[in-house]
Amino acid sequence: MTSSLKLCAKCVLPSTFPNITFDQESVCNFCRKQETIDYRKFDATQKLEFDETLQRNKGVYQYDAICCYSGGKDSTYMLKMMIQDMGLNVLAYTLDNGFITEQSKQNIKKVTTALSVDHVFYSPSPAFMKKMYVESMLGELNKNRGSYKTRISDACLSCISLVNTHAARMALQMRIPMIFAGFTPGQIPRAVIKNGYRHYKETWETQKDHFMKTLGSEADRFLNLREDGMDICQMSPFLVYEKSEKEILDSIRSLGWIYPENLDGCSSNCALNAVGNLCHEKKFGFHPYAFELSQLIRKNLLDRDEALAKLSANVNDQSLEETLEKLGLSRADLEKLASPRP
Repeated sequence: MTSSLKLCAKCVLPSTFPNITFDQESVCNFCRKQETIDYRKFDATQKLEFDETLQRNKGVYQYDAICCYSGGKDSTYMLKMMIQDMGLNVLAYTLDNGFITEQSKQNIKKVTTALSVDHVFYSPSPAFMKKMYVESMLGELNKNRGSYKTRISDACLSCISLVNTHAARMALQMRIPMIFAGFTPGQIPRAVIKNGYRHYKETWETQKDHFMKTLGSEADRFLNLREDGMDICQMSPFLVYEKSEKEILDSIRSLGWIYPENLDGCSSNCALNAVGNLCHEKKFGFHPYAFELSQLIRKNLLDRDEALAKLSANVNDQSLEETLEKLGLSRADLEKLASPRP
């Protein structure tokens, strides 16, 4: 789809992206706006807050931080950075959503062993996960979640909600003061968010009836949190320690990490991502990674041609069919989604 749309001459945002305009040079308003803003003061403030939060929370409890570790390239580099550069005592945590590739699981084992880090797998009910993904992509599970569609697909939004909620639950139960996530510029606005877990609690409270009606009573077990007065900081290091993809890949290969095959261009661990991207494009008319990749281009962390290659990379038919079969879906189910919206 990307190849058939008008794209910004500087980034990869298409003409179908919400609220986009182009000037006479075919440069989008998002790129022009960024040219007029000096982020240096904000970036310095974020870096200071990040470092102060680290120092304040190191050595207070048994673990300094939870690392939300998907096994992909970004979270692998983040885990390496937490251990080797920040000197944190880390509990690495992986949510096994049923679609992590075998190579990714091998990568997780190699990396956690090489770094001598404690690690836990969490495997929620496969039946619940399947229902959550299908309802998010083909139904209206996320209908009340605002402007998420410019940053993330429905499948990924549901998954990250569960990842974040369970990470918060572990942090509260085990008294772990920081949760690290591999968000990149364009995915999240700030490097340190204090008590973000209360937002997950509030989201549950405001949408409880909708979630329970859509997903059943099990939703309470997976998406609800108990009240707690503990302060926990959500940390996004890639917003203050910006790294190019080349730097990340060159670094993590020393840990034995191998790039998995047969995935879409924007995932390095999860086979479901390709289906989520297809559904998003059909419903909204643009790729869910377009905004994130465009932000990386503007920050000179990714070449535009590399971004275009990621957006246009196709998953082979066999891999796509295997993922659809695990979901109990067919290509015909995807074709029923709304046509791209202008």
